[in-house]
Amino acid sequence: PSMSRTVLLSRELKCTVLLMLGSLLLVVVVAKFFNSQVTICKNLTTRFDGKTIVITGGTKGVGFEASRQFLSRGCRLVIGDPDPDHARQVADVLQKDVAGCGSVVVLQLDLSCMSSVRKFADKILRTEKSLDVLVLNACVPASRTKQTTAEGFERTMAANYLGHFLLTNLLFGLMKVTSNSRVVVTVSQLYSLLRNINPTDLLFKDERYTVIRANALSQVCLVLFTRHFAILASRYGVLVNCFSP
Repeated sequence: PSMSRTVLLSRELKCTVLLMLGSLLLVVVVAKFFNSQVTICKNLTTRFDGKTIVITGGTKGVGFEASRQFLSRGCRLVIGDPDPDHARQVADVLQKDVAGCGSVVVLQLDLSCMSSVRKFADKILRTEKSLDVLVLNACVPASRTKQTTAEGFERTMAANYLGHFLLTNLLFGLMKVTSNSRVVVTVSQLYSLLRNINPTDLLFKDERYTVIRANALSQVCLVLFTRHFAILASRYGVLVNCFSP
């Protein structure tokens, strides 16, 4: 029994360390490009006062730790979450626990529902005068069997890619008028498991659906989107990057 408890504690410690490292990497990616002359060590103390950051998936895992780090640096943080009540509870905890905390706003956002994405973006455009960083961090694991949303999209692709794609396009106008704005995309190494893509059937209408393929395909699309959008956005001074924690 004592050995099993030791193994369990070891796994919990490992998970905690990985989450902290992943969140710090995300913060460094953001901070590095606000001041390209500073080193990574100095980036860890970079302040975000006066900056507005929008993050999806900011209440769990790497996203939660990233939210903590962003707030500790004084930014205005907008968290998009499908469960706003839970997200507000998380926001209250962060504001109580984080020293030098910035402000945090929670808005309802279901990335698998395009109408919800449009409502979320509309609220951002009506309330925010600038958008310095858009962090596309939310990720929904694929279900064992194919699930289709009310709008006719395969759920994993809708939540992980299509929703983020639409959100970025809807908010891009605000980012273009914000100096040195950027988009940071969190991707999973699962994309490396995909050996081929049928570009005419990304929603598994005819292709055989599997959990691994659904997860991997959504991540491949995020990587390809990042590479293509980075070229288009650079014309307006908007930096776009993806990273894997």
